[in-house]
Amino acid sequence: MPTEAQTVEARVTILEYRADKLEEAQDALRKEYTEEHTALRKSLQGIEKSLQTIKWVAMGAALAFASQVIGLKQAFAALKVFL
Repeated sequence: MPTEAQTVEARVTILEYRADKLEEAQDALRKEYTEEHTALRKSLQGIEKSLQTIKWVAMGAALAFASQVIGLKQAFAALKVFL
């Protein structure tokens, strides 16, 4: 029959093992979170770049349309009001 000290030592060993496994699981979750965060960040940056492109294409189209309708000088003057 094991002594009390041996029983305590066995329980401590089991707890240390469990603590190590929990730390490994936390590290794996942190790594997964970091990778997912990086992927989402890249996706968001791509969306922002697309929106900037759309904005400037729309501004160019509006300026081209306005310059045809009211003339280039007046179109730039009107554009100053919006910027």
